[in-house]
Amino acid sequence: MHSTYFELYRMRTDRHWLHQKLVTSARARGVKAAAREFGCSRNTVRKWLRRFQPGKPSALVEHSRRPKRSPNQISRVCHALCWGSLFDVSIFLWLLYDEYVKSWG
Repeated sequence: MHSTYFELYRMRTDRHWLHQKLVTSARARGVKAAAREFGCSRNTVRKWLRRFQPGKPSALVEHSRRPKRSPNQISRVCHALCWGSLFDVSIFLWLLYDEYVKSWG
């Protein structure tokens, strides 16, 4: 390859194709050789090998980088009060109901 993995990745080429080639190379020649050929780290190669599942091409699709949860996130009611997005009392009451009353069961 003339370009490294990260250059191809940044160019937004077909990333699925790139991941397939990386996995194919790693399975044929080993992690270290594939990392050297693609110009990426061994951990990157290991990540895609770990995700690879034969017969399931969707396994090599990128995962979201968004956090699955945010424990310090403030509630919608507090956000509305703090940032002044409450234009109507009915909206405030609906947010309170939605946030607190529904959780009571």
